[in-house]
Amino acid sequence: GENSCGELGRGSYGNADIPKEGKIEGLTGIVSVDAGGHHTLALDGNGNVWSWGKNAKGELGNGTTQNAAAPSTVAQFVKAIAAGSNHSLAVLNDGGILSWGDNAYGQLGETAGGKRTTPAILVNLEGVKAVAAGMNHSVALLNDGTVWTWGKNQNGQLGDGTYTTRKLPVKVTGISAVKEIEAGYAHSMAVTEDGKLYSWGSN
Repeated sequence: GENSCGELGRGSYGNADIPKEGKIEGLTGIVSVDAGGHHTLALDGNGNVWSWGKNAKGELGNGTTQNAAAPSTVAQFVKAIAAGSNHSLAVLNDGGILSWGDNAYGQLGETAGGKRTTPAILVNLEGVKAVAAGMNHSVALLNDGTVWTWGKNQNGQLGDGTYTTRKLPVKVTGISAVKEIEAGYAHSMAVTEDGKLYSWGSN
């Protein structure tokens, strides 16, 4: 696919129309991966987060705003990851959240705007099980089955009954016992333990 920012992790910037055989150099034991707008995150079995690709907003978390065509490790002790358009999220083993990258709409979970080029614990949530990242909003699933959201809300993608952008997490109304979440460009979805699918945001 597209590789103008190095998002394929091949050490170069040329597009590719077929999958590369073998592995991305430097990566072993990968257990999950997520693709953002033009950057990529990978999580290995030891809890290390790797990133590569576009970095104009600090979405790689390596302390710079320079694109990278090869992976580097940016966080440890992580159990889940999510890549948004220009921001990134990671769930720590203890249930906290690391966030970094673009924060123009509060999608990092702090009130200050701008961007952050290194991972930090900014979201005031505990007991987090999973995260999802959209264009400019973020979603978290807690161990108690509740869903919390923050960031841009122009299309109602936060699910709090308003169209108000939130720089701090708000609880999604009307759902409980959730087991899985996902975030699109400007919409969000959740699957409950009894197999029901809920959706909200842009339609």
